[in-house]
Amino acid sequence: MVLWQYSPWLVVVLFGAIALTALLVTPLILRRQALVDAREAAWARLSGHVADTLTNMDAVRAHAAERREAAEHRHRVAENRELALRSWDYGNLRIDTVVAPMSVVTSVAGLVLALAVAGPAGGLGVEAVVVTVAYFTQATRILFEFNQVYRRLERALTEAAQFAELLLTGPTVLDPEFPQPLVTGSHGVRLEAVRFTHPGHHEPLFDGLDLRVADGEHVGLVGRSGGGKTSVIRLLLRLMDVDGGRILVGGQDVTALSQADLRSRIAYVPQDPVMFHRSLRDNIAFGRPDATDAEIRAAAAAAHVLDFVDGLPDGFDTLVGERGVKLSGGQRQRVAIARAILRDAPILLLDEATSALDSDSEARIQDALWTLMADRTAIVVAHRLSTVAGMDRLVVLDRGTVTEEGSHTALLARDGAYAELWRRQSGGFLAG
Repeated sequence: MVLWQYSPWLVVVLFGAIALTALLVTPLILRRQALVDAREAAWARLSGHVADTLTNMDAVRAHAAERREAAEHRHRVAENRELALRSWDYGNLRIDTVVAPMSVVTSVAGLVLALAVAGPAGGLGVEAVVVTVAYFTQATRILFEFNQVYRRLERALTEAAQFAELLLTGPTVLDPEFPQPLVTGSHGVRLEAVRFTHPGHHEPLFDGLDLRVADGEHVGLVGRSGGGKTSVIRLLLRLMDVDGGRILVGGQDVTALSQADLRSRIAYVPQDPVMFHRSLRDNIAFGRPDATDAEIRAAAAAAHVLDFVDGLPDGFDTLVGERGVKLSGGQRQRVAIARAILRDAPILLLDEATSALDSDSEARIQDALWTLMADRTAIVVAHRLSTVAGMDRLVVLDRGTVTEEGSHTALLARDGAYAELWRRQSGGFLAG
């Protein structure tokens, strides 16, 4: 080091000034980080509200909520602006007030020492002055640039921390270390003494639930909202894990299988079908990406997707938009049913699969679903009881408990909860 050769004391002063600056600035940086975290949280809330409003614009307009949403947007913008200015002002008024004076002190100290070593006492000459000034000028420039560099780094780290928090949250559903091989043949389903509590709830939804669906049997799950029908479907898919008891699919405990093997047995149609911002063809073939065009078209025909394909700009190559916004609710359900038909799995789970269809479309798609359910184990969740009246067996769930089960005719004859639901849907709400 050239400077060390001229005077070790200059090096000591230089690094001492830098160390003192860092010591004074560090507490201010920690305080500023809290302000930056608050600023970034406000920005996330603002961005989320904008995305939420634009995605649900039809609902906003239908409820004449434009002014209310605009006022909420202005409030969030003002909040973000206030927190942003506070974090910036804190940096400008506090950090700079320390860094700038320390930079001046460093420069003055450097010049004084440079003159001292070059003078009669030092005897090192002009070259020492040049070297000393050069080093202290560089140190001063670094101190001035530090604030800008830190701000860019600060923003990047804060944004990365939000994603890191998600990544560090470990999954609750895990594959076993040594999964069992998938055994084909039987495709029955059994829930044995299942206990399950939703996260954040204290009371269990299921406490000893038993349910058996034989291989090839068609079972409808009915009952009031909140009874646990959709939770049964999600537990069968192992999107959630039970707290006690066990679930068997094809005679194998679902926790002993890999999730991929378990779900390869199942075709699932949710109430709110998921659409990807891809072509209609890609959405239908999502469960079987290797399917041929002929197979995709056959599945689309069975689900009556062909009824509206010709009206799309590019047919099967039409991009359906984010979340399928270019399709109606009924069209999205038909695409989801076509996806299930193409998957051709031995177990079929339908969760209100036709709820968005009109009566005529539902009647036609019901025929396709009955064809699909042939020789398959099927569990169908439905609030519209007419869609499951022809099932082999109906199971009435109320608050996580099986209260009735049997055929449609047998349950009507029993005149219990199912019969009451049937009467209400068959005109019981109409004045006589």
